[in-house]
Amino acid sequence: MATIQSMITSRNGITKFVRGYSLKDINTLTESESMLSATWNRSEVTKHAGTAEKLFESIIRGFSILMFLGYWNGKAETITDIKPTKTSPLTLTEGGHRWRWLKRILAGDVAINGVTLADIQRTDPTLYDTIMSHQVIIEVKIHISGVVPENYVKEEYVAVNTNGSLLNFGEISRANYDDNANKLCDVFKTAFPHRTKALNTRNKTRDGGAAILNTFIRTLASNDYAMMKSTDKTLPSVNDEQFVEVRRMIQAIGNIESDTYMTAAKQIRPVMSTAPDVKLHGAMFYGLSTADPATALDTISKFYTKAIVNKDAFRENVNLVIDKKDGGNGGGRMGKQFYENAWARLRAIANPVQPHDTSNTAQVIDLLKA
Repeated sequence: MATIQSMITSRNGITKFVRGYSLKDINTLTESESMLSATWNRSEVTKHAGTAEKLFESIIRGFSILMFLGYWNGKAETITDIKPTKTSPLTLTEGGHRWRWLKRILAGDVAINGVTLADIQRTDPTLYDTIMSHQVIIEVKIHISGVVPENYVKEEYVAVNTNGSLLNFGEISRANYDDNANKLCDVFKTAFPHRTKALNTRNKTRDGGAAILNTFIRTLASNDYAMMKSTDKTLPSVNDEQFVEVRRMIQAIGNIESDTYMTAAKQIRPVMSTAPDVKLHGAMFYGLSTADPATALDTISKFYTKAIVNKDAFRENVNLVIDKKDGGNGGGRMGKQFYENAWARLRAIANPVQPHDTSNTAQVIDLLKA
């Protein structure tokens, strides 16, 4: 845990202003692209406690819609000095769902009992003016340098959401501010280009791709395969020496798989276009980190050669390596022993035990009888 002094040091140069922005202000800022949501902020979740309709109802009733958090890059001594523009926008770090809903409300896409904001503007100008004057409180952070440190607002984002509305690991992963870890995420996508689309998916998996990459990176950097467990939410921290080694491993396995993908039959390519598998690829990384690198890569190459004979063979061989069973996947139990066994199964597929030559045995028996 950080010391009190380090906590104080982290906020040096930070000033926060609290200001009420009317819906009219927010509409103007949004339309001019002077108000944005942070790129690493939570993407929209369909299963959520609130809705755009409920938010619209709260506004009509005059209820508070809770405070937003954000930051602005620029120098300001007072709240009036904060002047967001397209090139220096007010960036929201908390309140992404409400901001998206506000945009829909203001665009007339949300109805209460069939009535939209556009309808209210035409039929009840007084209520419309009241709604557009509704105040949204935003806490805006600035830094004495004119640029707010991204790690500060990311740390705040994680703290606010893990002490309040819990984020899953994928959502937290996108707020990771370890530069080497983030660079390795890009290396992963470059090394496995056929899997990039799946890794960028945010909808059903709620940033599952980010979670998978960070799980691999924290494990490879620490060489501790207990960290592959799905119950572990530790973000990766990668020093420069670890970065070089982990990059080498990712690129080595990625090159083999990419070459395999290019030569594989079309029927196999879809099953090789999913996100990396924490069990299958985890076994390969385990082998590369524990065996002679050249031997391990040769083994992985042979495995793929046998696996891509046809779609059924691919599925059968992968299921054998990952020890697929009906029911739960046992993600909380995965650790060194699991990957040691998975690597052994992969080696057995790549280099199976050769049939016993019974002719030599018969010759020996005949000699003994003579």
